[in-house]
Amino acid sequence: MDLLKEILITFSSKKKKEFEKFLVRKRPSDDRRDITVLDELFQYYNSLEK
Repeated sequence: MDLLKEILITFSSKKKKEFEKFLVRKRPSDDRRDITVLDELFQYYNSLEK
């Protein structure tokens, strides 16, 4: 989990969007819980940094 936190903290908003697009291309689906979790963690970790 710490590695995931480090990765998400280093992502800019633009890089995060690019990564999400990459994930969606690999496995398109309407229900993408992984993208939702990624977004929630990104917001949470970045709010802690400020």
